[in-house]
Amino acid sequence: MDVGWNFSRKYGVHLTFGNAQVSGKEIDSLRLIQSFVLGAELSFRRKDQAYGFTSIGIGSVSGEDNTLFVFGAGIKIPIRKHWLIRIELRDYHPEIGIPFVSFPKSQAAIQGTGGSRYLELRLGISRTLSGDR
Repeated sequence: MDVGWNFSRKYGVHLTFGNAQVSGKEIDSLRLIQSFVLGAELSFRRKDQAYGFTSIGIGSVSGEDNTLFVFGAGIKIPIRKHWLIRIELRDYHPEIGIPFVSFPKSQAAIQGTGGSRYLELRLGISRTLSGDR
């Protein structure tokens, strides 16, 4: 379930709750994972055409001890007035690698392990409450 609010043509916030059943490494082991994500969204809109967006947020996933950083990118495709298809790829990370430059040698490096923990592909139909898609 996704709930979003676009407070301008470019910027918005979203709240997502989802369930997914995944198979584990053991034979015949299915596990239900629940996720909860709160984030900000930046849209790259064009008039009455499909448009891309990117998002960043924080989330909680069942079975994880820590809050995860969530990065996403997707596309919204208008299909009728007030209706659109939303396709999004989200990547969940336990840590963010932070780039830095050391002085006086001017060496660039990334501190932190980063690394993807979960990759999620979402497909849905959205309804807008105003005339602006």
